[in-house]
Amino acid sequence: MKSAAALAMASILGAPFLAVGTQQPLERTDRESYGLMGPVKTFRDERCTLREDPDHPGEFIEDEHRQVYTLTFDLGGRKIKQDPPPCLCDSGFLIDAQKRDKKFDDKGRLVEETGSTLEGELLFRYTYMYDSKGKIAMVANYSADGTVQYKVRHNYDANGNEIETFHYGKGSRLDERRFLVLDDHGNIIGRTVYDAHGTITETAVITREYDSYGNWTKATESELKGSSNSSFIPVRVEYQILTYYGATETSLARD
Repeated sequence: MKSAAALAMASILGAPFLAVGTQQPLERTDRESYGLMGPVKTFRDERCTLREDPDHPGEFIEDEHRQVYTLTFDLGGRKIKQDPPPCLCDSGFLIDAQKRDKKFDDKGRLVEETGSTLEGELLFRYTYMYDSKGKIAMVANYSADGTVQYKVRHNYDANGNEIETFHYGKGSRLDERRFLVLDDHGNIIGRTVYDAHGTITETAVITREYDSYGNWTKATESELKGSSNSSFIPVRVEYQILTYYGATETSLARD
């Protein structure tokens, strides 16, 4: 079973594990909810781990790619197909729901989102709270029986960039705290994780490659390794392989 922190790491439903930080979830197209810009037609998410090449020390090679899902959008940005279909993963965490309902406040901000089966069986519920500047302050996830699964509190700098998150498990237990560094696109490029006692448990940097629309196509995560805590080792890669309406060729993340 994944921990609350691991689930929170997945961000809002369906978001890639190296995806953009949480933004104010105003009513948007499905395409925009995945953080995509431009007339994206299809979006394929692939991930793999990295290992050192035994024949070339210091160089790293990719293991077999795992396709997470492929999405197809219409011209208006509505999701019209998902492969594989929405399902529950092995841990029981919902990757996507067959039916979603959203509630907005009088400022157009999303305050509640529920997911259910086509038969109406409730699968999950998310609630959102905002700070005085309209940024997300707290996201809470509830199971179908109303039990709080986890909560994530978000802090921002003076420019409104997300720089810190607190992850709470059941019973409002603090599981971990994360300090984030974002690039000019608003995507995470650095992360330091502390446990509930303030001990650093992870330090990572993420390098990203972008296409002409401003969508990232490759994200490589490196973690601090070694007793000297001075060497970053690449550990995993995520690809966003995109095609666009009106484009004559596919925007690929790989050579």
